[in-house]
Amino acid sequence: MLRFGLLGGPLDASHHADEQEPESGAPLEVEHLQSSFILEAQLRAELGLVANRELGLALGLELPLRLFDTSIRYVDLAGQEVPIAADGIHHRDETLVGIGDPMLELHGGWALGAWTLEARLGLRLPLGETTPDPFELGEKGLAHQHFQFGTGTFDPVIALSAAHDFGDFALALWAETRLILYENPRGYQAGNRYATGLSGAFGVGEFRFVVGVDVQYEAAERWDGVVPTDDGNRGRTDLLGALAAIWSPPDSPWLGLTARIPFYTHVVGGQLDYPLLLELAVGGTIDL
Repeated sequence: MLRFGLLGGPLDASHHADEQEPESGAPLEVEHLQSSFILEAQLRAELGLVANRELGLALGLELPLRLFDTSIRYVDLAGQEVPIAADGIHHRDETLVGIGDPMLELHGGWALGAWTLEARLGLRLPLGETTPDPFELGEKGLAHQHFQFGTGTFDPVIALSAAHDFGDFALALWAETRLILYENPRGYQAGNRYATGLSGAFGVGEFRFVVGVDVQYEAAERWDGVVPTDDGNRGRTDLLGALAAIWSPPDSPWLGLTARIPFYTHVVGGQLDYPLLLELAVGGTIDL
C-alpha cells in the first residue's frame, strides 16, 4: 500500500510582552501577533506480510516533510502597530522547511464477523531538526526559534481501533498516543500526545463519507526538566469535528479530502490556534 497526503492550515498566535522602544529604550507593553501557515506532506508505504480474510499484518514506513511559514506584527494597547527594540529576536518573518520524525511501525488487523480490529505499534525516529533552548537564548538577547521539526528522541507510538459494520453504515472508535519518555541532547522534552475519536461512515456509489469527532491532548514541553512559564507549549486540549469524503473507483487509486474544525480549545498560555485543518490524500495498493 502506498499513500501520499498533504495536511495543513492557517495558524494564529498572540501573547502579551513587555518590550522597549527602539530609539529611546522606554518600556512598551505590546501584543505579539503571529500569523503562520503549516503544511506537512506524508509519504506512507506498507508491505503486507500476512493477508487473508481474518488476519492482516504489515510493516509500515512514514516519511514526513514539514513547512512552516510565519510573519509577525507588534501592536500596543491601543491596537496600533509599533516597532520594538527586540524585533527579530523572538519572532521574524521566515519560511522553514525540513523533514519531520519518520516512523517505522507494525500494523495488524483482524476481521471478526461484523467487527474489524486494528492495532499499530510504531517508533518515531529522531531525524527531524531540533533547536537549542530558546528560553536560554532569549534571556541572553539572542535570536532563537520555538518551532521544532522533531523531538530529538525515539518515541513509541501506539494506536488501537475497533469498527462495526451495520451494512449501509459503520461506526468506528480509535485511540492513539505518542510518548516522549526522555529529553533530547539539547535538554528538550516534548509533551506526550494523546488522541481519541468516534466516527460514522456510509457509502454512496464509489464515494464514502465519514463524520466524526476527535479529542486531542498535548502535555507541556520541558527544557532541562522545567515547564516554560512565559511562552512555548504549556499544554492544550482540542475538540474537533471531522468531515471526510473518499472516492474509490474500482481498480484505481482512491482520493480523499478531510476537514477538521475545532469546536473547543483550551490552551495554557499563548500558543498557535487554527480555524481549520485540511488533508488531501491519495493512495492505492500494488500486488507484489
